[in-house]
Amino acid sequence: MAHGTLLLAGSGEFTDAMIKVDRYLFRDIKNPAIAIIPTAAGQETDWLKWVEYGKIHFKKLGMHAYGVSLRKKSDASKPSVIADIAKANAFYFSGGDPAYVLSVMKKSPAWNTVYRKFQEGAVLAGSSAGAMFMGSWIPSNIRGVLEDGTKEPQWEKALGLVPYMIWPHYDWGRRTFGDKITRLIEAGQKKSSWLGIDEDTAVIWESGKKPRVMGSGTAHWNVE
Repeated sequence: MAHGTLLLAGSGEFTDAMIKVDRYLFRDIKNPAIAIIPTAAGQETDWLKWVEYGKIHFKKLGMHAYGVSLRKKSDASKPSVIADIAKANAFYFSGGDPAYVLSVMKKSPAWNTVYRKFQEGAVLAGSSAGAMFMGSWIPSNIRGVLEDGTKEPQWEKALGLVPYMIWPHYDWGRRTFGDKITRLIEAGQKKSSWLGIDEDTAVIWESGKKPRVMGSGTAHWNVE
């Protein structure tokens, strides 16, 4: 199926660490109109900071970015939100909570519009939680599992743009959580192949090409 370019990042969205990556990502798009969608951070009081970070970052690169006020499920069907999405030729989902962004976007008019534009050739990008919900599955209680260490993961089918469970912040997660993250990833292998993406690192899928890894770290593939 034809589609646009997909970028999934381990972290680093809208920072100088992604300047080279984003220049590559948008190299062939004249006058990019980049919709910053901070839904994953929608439960946080300062969720709109991601819009400001994105606008500043892309202005530095000579590109136009704007925010989409898509914080909760009811926003995902608002005509004004759909109109804001429809005028973009690129979309960037920020970090936050993967289960939350999935619950808002899944089977929504907003996601249907994003996905249609992606199939028509738009760029689609997500970082951290914004990358996880585009993979095959997510552990919907990931924070509880990692903080508690004894809870069983609760798996939820994600949007499936790539056939991998996405593990962002992979290098940091292994250093910080050790055996807890190892056990969680191993449990996930029963559901899906997985892809770990280090911080300040991105994997880019372009139609008809092999995935490209860019950034300061590495991508860790486990394909069953």
